[in-house]
Amino acid sequence: MSIEAVNFGEFQLDLGKRVLLRGGSPVPLKSRALDILCVLAEAGGAVVSKDALMARVWPGRTVGENNIQVHISALRKALREGSTDTFVATIPGHGYRLVGLNAQQGAVPSEDAAEPVRLRGASLLGELRLSISVLPFAIIAEEADARATAHALTERLTTALSCVDPLRVIKPSMDASRAPGTREVRPDFVLDGNVYRTADQWHISVRLVDNATLQQIWGVTHNQPADPRAGLDDVVRNIVATTQINLLLHHGERVRQVGAASASDHVALGLVSFYEHTESAYKEAQSCAERALALESGYPAAQRLLSTVLWHQANFGFVQIDDALVRRVFSLAETALEANPTSEVYHWTMGLAFLMAKQHGRAAACMRRASELNPHFALAYGSLGTVLAWAGEPEESIRNSRIATLRTRPSWSASPVSRSSTESLSLDLAAAS
Repeated sequence: MSIEAVNFGEFQLDLGKRVLLRGGSPVPLKSRALDILCVLAEAGGAVVSKDALMARVWPGRTVGENNIQVHISALRKALREGSTDTFVATIPGHGYRLVGLNAQQGAVPSEDAAEPVRLRGASLLGELRLSISVLPFAIIAEEADARATAHALTERLTTALSCVDPLRVIKPSMDASRAPGTREVRPDFVLDGNVYRTADQWHISVRLVDNATLQQIWGVTHNQPADPRAGLDDVVRNIVATTQINLLLHHGERVRQVGAASASDHVALGLVSFYEHTESAYKEAQSCAERALALESGYPAAQRLLSTVLWHQANFGFVQIDDALVRRVFSLAETALEANPTSEVYHWTMGLAFLMAKQHGRAAACMRRASELNPHFALAYGSLGTVLAWAGEPEESIRNSRIATLRTRPSWSASPVSRSSTESLSLDLAAAS
């Protein structure tokens, strides 16, 4: 079985006929560039190593890496014509991947496709290849609308998580009764929960479980009004956003237990420290990013982390802002974004750099692009609220800040205590504008 055709951006690639189309019109590509594109497409968005590319495109021949780079450049040039997106991403030290790719309905990955590279590090989930299943939400007691609400919640979460690159969502039926060693493996993580009612409120409980150890990583209960469907979309967005963060932190804790052995491991540790949001934790996150860059210079995830950490240290007054710091934050963010142009996190980091440089219009554009790439990314909305407040647009600032609040804690959105520092700052700035 094989993928017959895939779509990405304005392009359609027919793998059987080996034809690339844009809006129905053929796109001229040299044979080697087309070979590379087909191999990346067959991998389904997974990273393909340089060795795997050389084995597939130049079978039985010994070629230099510069041959791949020449044809990758030609491929990128052809895909960039008439488009602002870059679809072929370089993963330094690992290989290449095709981003923004969706297989046509009914297509399944080829069994002889290039073996994807399993990466251990992450920038959010940018390089962390994980799978997850959403189990049907249980009903504690039969109530009116309970079954429909539980079904809707399961389906919406499955759909929303399927949009998170690079998570692989495995439907429970695909994973049932699989014997060890079969091609379809158990998901790395499971998301499940239940729906029940007390008095005039519905309660939606959810938990994230490590499927290997059965350890509960995270859990929360959302309290909803009498109509369980009211605010359900915000609950889904919150669960999706929080799931990503907890997967990231869980991975970092695993690395901490076994020790960091690679640049990606140091980035994972740095992100765990970063989310502690203290002066000492920021310093440790900076050290982790710098150690990662010492091991692998030009590593985008480390560049993004270092840029973000330096920005936060300056924002909270832990380091002094000067021209040299502004240039460093900007340069790191810009270089990282060039390697990951379709990642919401990298656009958000670039927006912070523009904000530090007091270029509010460009900062706002980056935050908006981040929210377009991932509508569940609360930081993009909260940071956009801050940017718009500084830019003197209080109404839009408040609107985006409230969206961020709903993305993070929908059940507590009326409480000022629940707001993050970014959301509070943007609301306060907007109110004073």
